[in-house]
Amino acid sequence: MQRIYYFLLKIAFSPIIILAKLMGLNIQLSNKYVINSIPIPSFALASLRELADNVRKAKSNKYTSQYPAYFLFSQEIGCKIDASVVNAGSFVDPLGNIYSYNHPHHGRIAIGYDHSDEESYTDWMSFKNSFDDSENLYYPFRALEISRKDLLFNLNKCKKEEIKHDNININLEKIIREVIRFGYDGGLVFNDVPKSYRSILIFDEKKDVYKRVDLDGEVRSNSWHISKVADRFPRVKF
Repeated sequence: MQRIYYFLLKIAFSPIIILAKLMGLNIQLSNKYVINSIPIPSFALASLRELADNVRKAKSNKYTSQYPAYFLFSQEIGCKIDASVVNAGSFVDPLGNIYSYNHPHHGRIAIGYDHSDEESYTDWMSFKNSFDDSENLYYPFRALEISRKDLLFNLNKCKKEEIKHDNININLEKIIREVIRFGYDGGLVFNDVPKSYRSILIFDEKKDVYKRVDLDGEVRSNSWHISKVADRFPRVKF
């Protein structure tokens, strides 16, 4: 179905593509890229493929891990029009248990993209860069992992909600394949409105870390499957 969609989209945009080429612009429309697509660096692709391989091996292992295979991770972070800071989020495990947090006075650190205040905020562990040369990378290719120990530390600081999320059947391998195949597109960003981020944290038993695969936020996946997964995330309360 998605292939048919992109075929029809290519027909619809063909006059624009021709005009853009005459102007010296390069617009790609295929199963993998759409207008304004964000290319995935080669080493990030290699990391995703390695993660998919580790997930496959873990699933085929008769001795399953005692730790959750994934967490759905939602965040709302930023400043509102009244200059108040919003920094709230939730983790959802495979059983639908929701662990929520609200850190209105620590708007810069919990998202994991800026470590400048980390020493002054020791009650929350941030995501780390996955690649040695990732200092100059842009979202979503920075701060892509957190150790299992650090994630469990954060979960212990969260409030476990009484209600459970009606968790959908998550196919980790398919999500990774869809990210690799369809890539990312620029998301919508508004001033004076907290930004929403939705990711899935996938446990890599080999490295004992949870790796974050972004689904929606400042960028969004071009995959319809991933869009449906992201739309089912519970709303963050703040």
